[in-house]
Amino acid sequence: MTFERPTPLSAAQRLRAMADAIEFGTSLTRVAARYRVPIRALQQVVTPKRSLRRPSKVISPKMLAQAVELVGSGHTVRYAARVLKAPLSTLTAVMLKHGYTATSLRGTNSVRGEKLALAVSQYQQGVKIAEIVWTTGIREKALYEHFRRQRVPRRQPRPAGAADP
Repeated sequence: MTFERPTPLSAAQRLRAMADAIEFGTSLTRVAARYRVPIRALQQVVTPKRSLRRPSKVISPKMLAQAVELVGSGHTVRYAARVLKAPLSTLTAVMLKHGYTATSLRGTNSVRGEKLALAVSQYQQGVKIAEIVWTTGIREKALYEHFRRQRVPRRQPRPAGAADP
């Protein structure tokens, strides 16, 4: 078997030869090896960005309304996507685009809100944090974070400029 040395081709001729070989059915690996081109470069050029067999699903306003109703009644966005037979990522993106989130549709957990309000009142009355944590079932770190957000004054504020030990 003799080694055939390819004839020098101009850039345009080389691209045309590669395209012809791919159209003829030669594998990308062989074309990459023959013309000394990285296989990744050929894959990026030849492979379509989106599968043509599975076109992306468009979420209609009617579908969006149904998804909003499902999520508002307590179901997850994943469940709504399954019911509508739509991709989860597409449904999530459309819902966010229109300003819908699961939290805004369902509302906050009212039981937790009541517990946090109770914790704030107990804290302001002077009850120890450990006892508040035990009665409400809310973690200490979460309590302090809630107090900070609600601007509840600390009972023993740290002196200004004091460093953590």
